[in-house]
Amino acid sequence: MSKPRISVIIPSYNHEKYVVQAVESVLAQSNADSEVIVLDDGSTDNSVHLLSQFGDKIRLVTHANMGQAATRNKGIQLATGEFIAFLDSDDLYLPGKLEAQVQFFEEHPETDVVYSDYELINAKGDIIRLVQCPELIGEMSAETIIECNFICNATVMVRKKWFDQVGDFNVDIAPTTDLEMWLRLIAFDASFGYIATPTVKYRYHAGNQSRDFRLMRYYRDIAHTRAFESLTAQGKYLLPVELNRLAGLFVRQFSFGAAVEAMRKSVLVQKSAPATFKLILFQIINSSIVYELLAFLQNIKRLCART
Repeated sequence: MSKPRISVIIPSYNHEKYVVQAVESVLAQSNADSEVIVLDDGSTDNSVHLLSQFGDKIRLVTHANMGQAATRNKGIQLATGEFIAFLDSDDLYLPGKLEAQVQFFEEHPETDVVYSDYELINAKGDIIRLVQCPELIGEMSAETIIECNFICNATVMVRKKWFDQVGDFNVDIAPTTDLEMWLRLIAFDASFGYIATPTVKYRYHAGNQSRDFRLMRYYRDIAHTRAFESLTAQGKYLLPVELNRLAGLFVRQFSFGAAVEAMRKSVLVQKSAPATFKLILFQIINSSIVYELLAFLQNIKRLCART
């Protein structure tokens, strides 16, 4: 039996209200050359029973709860397709999603990752608004993604071989694991492609981790710090002017841990702290985040102690 060209990975946890619709939206795709891997992450509701009714139309995997990122990684390991596509169990594919992305890959064989616009919907499925992403084709800018992670996971299709190179999704930064993965792909020079039409309905509701803004800020700082490590390890952002610019961007995103790491490297490179500190303090004032200054200065104190 030949391998499918596309593997669609759907992690699910206690989404009996939405998961059937999610699976149906994949099975209704015009591109039939795909496998649907649904991984139930230890649900305590009726999800598994509902999913079992799809029979051999899907590959249903159940396991004890281990979190969305780890579940997604397991799906990647099980996948046999050339391309990997993701779908959270409360979101939906729009008709023609898979076909359009495979066609894009065929027309642009240099592309490694494809993303698109998407529709934001509420818990009832009503459209809130259309989210249009920047058209950034080819070498994606890390700074663009750091400033705003506009790539919705469910819109993405990526060549599976890239996970062999960059590794799995980080399991300990759950709310921002997507952001860190996009930045890691950028660090390794993956080529991005963009489809200027919505391919997904992304559901925004009370259960979304992304609604907890304080938690998101905390994990975003960790994601930015790890992404910075990946970028510099791959030979990017090594000049003081680049490091200072990146540190300023991290400050504006409230990612003070990442900013300190960029500043520390800048100080080590140019062997002069005052210019770096002056620039970043200017960024704080211009960004109207003076009320965060105390926490930032504490990080500065740690930086001075380390250097």
